Amino acid sequence: MWENAPVIVMFAFLFGGGAMVKMFTSWNETRLEIMRLKMQGQSSDGNSGLRAEVDSLRAQVNSLRDTTTQYDLSFDTSLQQMEQRMRMVEQRVNNAAAERENSAIVRH
Repeated sequence: MWENAPVIVMFAFLFGGGAMVKMFTSWNETRLEIMRLKMQGQSSDGNSGLRAEVDSLRAQVNSLRDTTTQYDLSFDTSLQQMEQRMRMVEQRVNNAAAERENSAIVRH
Protein backbone atom coordinates (compact mmCIF):
# COMPACT_ATOMS: atom_id res chain seq x y z
CA MET A 1 0.00 0.00 0.00
CA TRP A 2 2.72 2.50 0.94
CA GLU A 3 4.78 1.90 -2.19
CA ASN A 4 2.36 4.21 -4.06
CA ALA A 5 2.57 6.98 -1.45
CA PRO A 6 5.18 9.09 -3.32
CA VAL A 7 3.07 9.05 -6.47
CA ILE A 8 -0.03 10.09 -4.52
CA VAL A 9 1.89 12.91 -2.84
CA MET A 10 3.20 14.09 -6.21
CA PHE A 11 -0.30 14.25 -7.68
CA ALA A 12 -1.55 16.14 -4.60
CA PHE A 13 1.20 18.73 -5.02
CA LEU A 14 0.63 18.99 -8.75
CA PHE A 15 -3.11 19.50 -8.66
CA GLY A 16 -3.11 21.40 -5.34
CA GLY A 17 -0.45 23.79 -6.62
CA GLY A 18 -2.51 24.68 -9.66
CA ALA A 19 -5.51 25.44 -7.47
CA MET A 20 -3.41 27.66 -5.21
CA VAL A 21 -2.08 29.62 -8.20
CA LYS A 22 -5.62 30.10 -9.50
CA MET A 23 -6.87 31.29 -6.10
CA PHE A 24 -3.92 33.68 -5.76
CA THR A 25 -4.50 35.09 -9.22
CA SER A 26 -8.21 35.53 -8.55
CA TRP A 27 -7.49 37.26 -5.24
CA ASN A 28 -5.08 39.69 -6.90
CA GLU A 29 -7.50 40.44 -9.73
CA THR A 30 -10.15 41.25 -7.13
CA ARG A 31 -7.75 43.57 -5.32
CA LEU A 32 -6.93 45.36 -8.55
CA GLU A 33 -10.62 45.78 -9.36
CA ILE A 34 -11.25 47.29 -5.92
CA MET A 35 -8.36 49.69 -6.46
CA ARG A 36 -9.80 50.70 -9.85
CA LEU A 37 -13.19 51.40 -8.28
CA LYS A 38 -11.57 53.49 -5.56
CA MET A 39 -9.65 55.42 -8.20
CA GLN A 40 -12.85 56.25 -10.05
CA GLY A 41 -14.40 57.62 -6.88
CA GLN A 42 -11.52 59.98 -6.08
CA SER A 43 -10.72 63.29 -7.66
CA SER A 44 -8.05 63.56 -10.34
CA ASP A 45 -5.66 65.32 -7.91
CA GLY A 46 -4.92 62.17 -5.89
CA ASN A 47 -5.00 59.78 -8.82
CA SER A 48 -1.34 60.01 -9.83
CA GLY A 49 0.01 58.42 -6.62
CA LEU A 50 -2.70 55.81 -6.53
CA ARG A 51 -2.25 55.06 -10.22
CA ALA A 52 1.49 54.55 -9.68
CA GLU A 53 0.77 52.17 -6.83
CA VAL A 54 -1.73 50.19 -8.92
CA ASP A 55 0.79 49.99 -11.75
CA SER A 56 3.38 48.75 -9.26
CA LEU A 57 0.93 46.11 -8.01
CA ARG A 58 0.23 45.06 -11.58
CA ALA A 59 3.94 44.60 -12.23
CA GLN A 60 4.30 42.54 -9.04
CA VAL A 61 1.33 40.32 -9.96
CA ASN A 62 2.79 39.74 -13.43
CA SER A 63 6.15 38.87 -11.88
CA LEU A 64 4.52 36.44 -9.44
CA ARG A 65 2.49 34.88 -12.23
CA ASP A 66 5.65 34.30 -14.28
CA THR A 67 7.45 32.82 -11.28
CA THR A 68 4.60 30.44 -10.43
CA THR A 69 4.38 29.36 -14.06
CA GLN A 70 8.10 28.58 -14.08
CA TYR A 71 7.79 26.54 -10.88
CA ASP A 72 4.77 24.72 -12.26
CA LEU A 73 6.61 23.82 -15.47
CA SER A 74 9.68 22.74 -13.51
CA PHE A 75 7.56 20.54 -11.25
CA ASP A 76 5.77 19.04 -14.25
CA THR A 77 9.10 18.23 -15.91
CA SER A 78 10.37 16.59 -12.72
CA LEU A 79 7.19 14.55 -12.42
CA GLN A 80 7.50 13.34 -16.01
CA GLN A 81 11.12 12.34 -15.39
CA MET A 82 10.10 10.40 -12.28
CA GLU A 83 7.34 8.64 -14.20
CA GLN A 84 9.82 7.67 -16.92
CA ARG A 85 12.24 6.32 -14.31
CA MET A 86 9.44 4.34 -12.68
CA ARG A 87 8.52 2.81 -16.04
CA MET A 88 12.15 1.82 -16.59
CA VAL A 89 12.40 0.24 -13.12
CA GLU A 90 9.12 -1.60 -13.61
CA GLN A 91 10.32 -2.85 -16.98
CA ARG A 92 13.57 -4.13 -15.44
CA VAL A 93 11.67 -5.88 -12.65
CA ASN A 94 9.28 -7.47 -15.15
CA ASN A 95 12.18 -8.58 -17.36
CA ALA A 96 14.02 -10.09 -14.37
CA ALA A 97 10.88 -11.92 -13.29
CA ALA A 98 10.37 -13.26 -16.81
CA GLU A 99 13.99 -14.45 -16.93
CA ARG A 100 13.63 -16.26 -13.59
CA GLU A 101 10.42 -17.85 -14.82
CA ASN A 102 12.05 -18.96 -18.06
CA SER A 103 15.07 -20.36 -16.26
CA ALA A 104 12.79 -22.26 -13.85
CA ILE A 105 10.91 -23.78 -16.82
CA VAL A 106 14.16 -24.76 -18.51
CA ARG A 107 15.43 -26.55 -15.34
CA HIS A 108 12.35 -28.71 -15.10
